[in-house]
Amino acid sequence: MAMHPPRMRPTFEETHALPMGAIREALIAALDAPDAEVRGKVSLRGAEIVVRRGERHFWSPYLSLAFEELGEGVKVYGRFSPHPTVWSGFLASYVICGSIALFSGIFGLAQSQLGQTPVALWVFGAAVFVLGATFTSAFVGQNLGNEQMYTLRHVVDRAFERATEAVTSGEYARRAA
Repeated sequence: MAMHPPRMRPTFEETHALPMGAIREALIAALDAPDAEVRGKVSLRGAEIVVRRGERHFWSPYLSLAFEELGEGVKVYGRFSPHPTVWSGFLASYVICGSIALFSGIFGLAQSQLGQTPVALWVFGAAVFVLGATFTSAFVGQNLGNEQMYTLRHVVDRAFERATEAVTSGEYARRAA
């Protein structure tokens, strides 16, 4: 079995030979169930699904689904990521530390070329270290939230199964009529 390198924001893509309405109804039912392990919102073209508030942590995953209607079904795009506020913090730290590393590196090299002690290269090293730590922390958080990622994916897969059952049994057609 081939090992895949870890990804910053894991994604998946599936095609289902189901009407968009059946998928939406099944997801809404799964999220609205009193004993549901997750919560979320379903829109016309997607869904946002998170772990229940009591079980949510800083590292808890956030599943974003996008639906694309095809001629004979629906293509579902899913992306796991941290909550948008956490993801924004990661991006901000990359931009800030990257800028500090760039400018301190340039300044340190200029100091060196001028025969001065390149003190700015210490700042460069610290900024690169923080960039590496931020990058690594994304994978640590992904590992900590692995079980919750599985739960989110399981709920979605079970909703697709229920949608398939509703369509094949004719139940969806009766409700839609």
